[in-house]
Amino acid sequence: MPAGTVRYAYDGNVMYNEFTTPEQQEFLDTFGEWPVVIEGNVHQVTLYDEKRETLVLSFDPLGQSIRIRWTDSDGRELLDVFREGATHLRITNAPGSAGLVAQFKLEEQIGEMHIQVFPGISIRDQMLFA
Repeated sequence: MPAGTVRYAYDGNVMYNEFTTPEQQEFLDTFGEWPVVIEGNVHQVTLYDEKRETLVLSFDPLGQSIRIRWTDSDGRELLDVFREGATHLRITNAPGSAGLVAQFKLEEQIGEMHIQVFPGISIRDQMLFA
């Protein structure tokens, strides 16, 4: 099982709920920041773009949830999104840009959230009926 993958049993029946996340070293190599455990199983990493806007990513592998908080350089909140049903979080890295992609699956919906961090923060989100 890859690092960051969580599988667990629920209600006596085995269910394979999987949420894969990047290794901590990959966060450090790409963004220069480590995720830290802030409470229970919740990991958090604070990232900055070239304009000093802030993106705080929190993710809970056991709870299969992700929270994104984006603030401008003056500390004003631009976006706060909490989503459950996360199945995969990966880092994207291309020349001149870096970000993350979060994938979600709920009973009747699937989706992706594309989060660009560098050079500037932008977020594109899509949820569709499965």
